[in-house]
Amino acid sequence: MTGAVLALTGGVAGTTGGYSGSPGAVSWGNINAFDGGTNNNQTLTGVTGSMLVSASITGAGGLFYVLNGGAGQFYTGPFLWPEGQTLCWGVNTSGGNVAGTVTVENDTAGTTLASFTYSVKVSRTGGL
Repeated sequence: MTGAVLALTGGVAGTTGGYSGSPGAVSWGNINAFDGGTNNNQTLTGVTGSMLVSASITGAGGLFYVLNGGAGQFYTGPFLWPEGQTLCWGVNTSGGNVAGTVTVENDTAGTTLASFTYSVKVSRTGGL
């Protein structure tokens, strides 16, 4: 995995999570932005409990997440996503234009939740 990664909030690293039920489908949109951007919030539905979530990023850039509308946290490893809470992902530049794919995993069940692409460009400053 390349790119910067962040700390977790509201969860405990190294746990397995646990839920009953079947998680509802999630679909995070692609990120196309200048300097950094996030995709759409998805709510964990269809379960009682928490899901252990992890992500991998194929390109450069800093991967972060926003859990339940809180402050963005750099992704550093698996974290718990509690039922009923929202989750969105973001990528910022690392000093240059970045692009790649993020794949999000449900570590509790050992399945892929979703993938999305990103293209984040550095804003141009000054004249032409």
